[in-house]
Amino acid sequence: MKKFITASMIGLLVAAAPVTQALAYQGGHRSDVSPAQAMRIAERAVGGKAYKAEPDHYKGRRAYSVDVRQARSLVQVDVDARSGKILHMEREKSHGPYAHRQFDRQHR
Repeated sequence: MKKFITASMIGLLVAAAPVTQALAYQGGHRSDVSPAQAMRIAERAVGGKAYKAEPDHYKGRRAYSVDVRQARSLVQVDVDARSGKILHMEREKSHGPYAHRQFDRQHR
């Protein structure tokens, strides 16, 4: 009887492992914002074209740092990873056709 109970418990643990790993990977929150959603949010806020979104932290909150090209400048937008709210925006001062390359070098 003890072997049956032990085998059953092991079977339950093995069956639950993938579900637990999936929740850990997603942060366990259904309302989390994806990188693609963060890019769309930043594009709407700035009025440009997002070309990069990276996981980051802003003042202790999980966020995405999204780089958006707007006309002749670049804007870095921090988007809250849970709510999708804009946390911070910073405009890069460089102008011209190679501004995005200067921005990338400074933020690596």
